[in-house]
Amino acid sequence: MDLATVQEDDLDRLPKHLEAWRDPAAGPNNQVRIPFVSLKKLKAMRYWVLAQCCIGIDDPRAQDFTNELLEETLARMQADKDAKLATEDMETSKPEKLPDLAKWTKFWELFSTYLGRMKGAALIPLSYLMREHGEVTPEIRNAEYGSVQEWLIATTAHSGTHYELDNRTLYDTFKPLVVDGPGWNFIKKFDKLKDEGTSAKITRKNQAYASIASSAYHGPRKGFTFSNYVTLHQAAHNELLDLEEPVAESKKVSDFLTGIRDPALVTAKSVVLGDATKLDDFKECQQYFSTIVSNLSNQAKAERHVAFVGLQAVVVAALWLTRSRVAPTLTSNFVL
Repeated sequence: MDLATVQEDDLDRLPKHLEAWRDPAAGPNNQVRIPFVSLKKLKAMRYWVLAQCCIGIDDPRAQDFTNELLEETLARMQADKDAKLATEDMETSKPEKLPDLAKWTKFWELFSTYLGRMKGAALIPLSYLMREHGEVTPEIRNAEYGSVQEWLIATTAHSGTHYELDNRTLYDTFKPLVVDGPGWNFIKKFDKLKDEGTSAKITRKNQAYASIASSAYHGPRKGFTFSNYVTLHQAAHNELLDLEEPVAESKKVSDFLTGIRDPALVTAKSVVLGDATKLDDFKECQQYFSTIVSNLSNQAKAERHVAFVGLQAVVVAALWLTRSRVAPTLTSNFVL
C-alpha cells in the first residue's frame, strides 16, 4: 500500500536517490541499484495498486500481482500513453451551454462524449460517474467487456478519495453549462446553502410561495410554454429548500395541479389524481405532464399539416378545372 502514497515522478527520481548509497570500495555487482526494467515493473505495480483501490479492493496483496497481471498492466499503461499521444493534438471542447430543456438529448450526448475523453483521479474517463448502477456486484465485475477500459468504467467504485475528487470535477464542469438556463433549477438544490440574514430569508420565502400561488398554465401561449410553468415551480421549491423549508412532495403536486388550467389537460389531471405514485412525487408528475403536452403539440402540428395538404389539393383541383375549361363542379370520380 506504500505504492499508493507515491507519485510516478517519485519513482523516476529513485535511481538518483540510490546513488547516495553507493560504496566506492564495493564492486559493481555489490552496489545498491535498480535496473531500468525493474523500475518499469515497479511503476506497473503502483499503477495496479491504484486501480485495485479504485475498484474497491482496499488491501491488495503483493503476491496477487502475478506475472500475468504484470504483463496486462504494462499493456494497459502503454495503451494509455498511445491514446494520449494520438489525441494530444485533438481539441476536446466542452458542449455549448444548455439554453432549452427541449435540447437536452443532444446536449447530453455531447457532454457524455466530452466526459469520455477526460480522465480523473481514478485514471479512467469520468464517464464512469454517469453509469446507471452505483454498487458493483460480483456479476458486474465478472461480466465480459469489450476492453479493459469498459470493465474499469463499469467496476470503479463510487466511493473513496478518487470518487470524491472526480465527483467534484464533474460538478464543476457541468454547472457552468446549465447555470444560466432552465436546467439550473433542477440542479441548484445540490449547491451549497447560502448564509444570510433572517429578514432576507423571510422575503425570499414569501416570494417563493407567491410565485407558486400565482403561476398558471392556460395552454400554449407565445413566450410562455409548459416548460416555463414547470421551471417556475421548480425554482420556487429550490429556493425554499435553500432556506431550509422544503415542501412536501404531495403539496408540490397539489399546487402544480391547481395551476394547470388548460382544458386539453383535464384528462391528464384525472390520471394523476388516481395515481398514488404521481401524487406523491413531483418529478414523476411534471415529467408525465411534459410528455402529454409534447404529444399534444406534435399531434396538433400533424393535423395542421394534413389540413394544409388538403387545402393545397383543393387549390390544385381548382386550377386544373379552370385551365381545362371544365365547369367547376365535382363529379363522383373526383375525390378531394
